[in-house]
Amino acid sequence: MLYKPIIRGFRQACPKCAEGRLQWRNWKHWQNVSPDGRRSCDHVIYYECDRCHCRLKIFRGGLIRDADEREWAQHCESARTRNPENELFL
Repeated sequence: MLYKPIIRGFRQACPKCAEGRLQWRNWKHWQNVSPDGRRSCDHVIYYECDRCHCRLKIFRGGLIRDADEREWAQHCESARTRNPENELFL
């Protein structure tokens, strides 16, 4: 397990506390269909800070928002129980 501290150095800094690193928790991908029939894809990645424990979602393109409790429970709690080492996949 010597690679965990090395990988931690490559993680993105937390935008809230600036001292912690963001750990990957889960991701969601979806496809939109516009009224004229055009399709587009988008995704969001859920992160948790290892210091201040803030829960964030980062959209494609870099938009960062706070993840509310309901959304976090729906998308991240089950993923964390399936794979407790998932912060290695950042």
